[in-house]
Amino acid sequence: MSDLRPVWLKRTARGLVVLVGLVLILLLAGSTALWFTVQDRLKTADFAPAKPLSSYADEAAPAPRPAPAPAPFDWAAIDAPPTSALPWVRWWWPGGNVEPSELRHELDQLKAANFGGAEVQPFAFGVKAVTDKDPAARARIAAFDTPAYFAILRGVMKDSPGPGSWTRRARPTR
Repeated sequence: MSDLRPVWLKRTARGLVVLVGLVLILLLAGSTALWFTVQDRLKTADFAPAKPLSSYADEAAPAPRPAPAPAPFDWAAIDAPPTSALPWVRWWWPGGNVEPSELRHELDQLKAANFGGAEVQPFAFGVKAVTDKDPAARARIAAFDTPAYFAILRGVMKDSPGPGSWTRRARPTR
């Protein structure tokens, strides 16, 4: 029974088999060369330690250091801890849809609640119900990377009740 496949198909198949074989031979040769190169570089230099490692097992343990004396406890520090010891809060902003006057009011509330700082986190997810009804709100929420947004953020950071690091900006969440 004669083979019904065209001659060009047989030759192409043979050529592909030969090509794949050559590629495998080259990969094997390259990986072998790489192996020997790495092994050659990993050889240890002529290094002789001053004494064998096992000799350290016979040495006496070093004397323990005395524990530092604890600082005297101050109950007044609990009533008025420093700002650096107060908890921080993640302050979620709906993108750029924020008003400076409301933010200043919320800053005052955070400080009154005894928070030590806030990390500003603009978000744009979860507001579909609002943005579907109000395209202008969608545009304001999506404007968290505009100069106007950063001007508001700078104003909030300037109005922060604590040191310059009282508020921080986190990466936007979409």
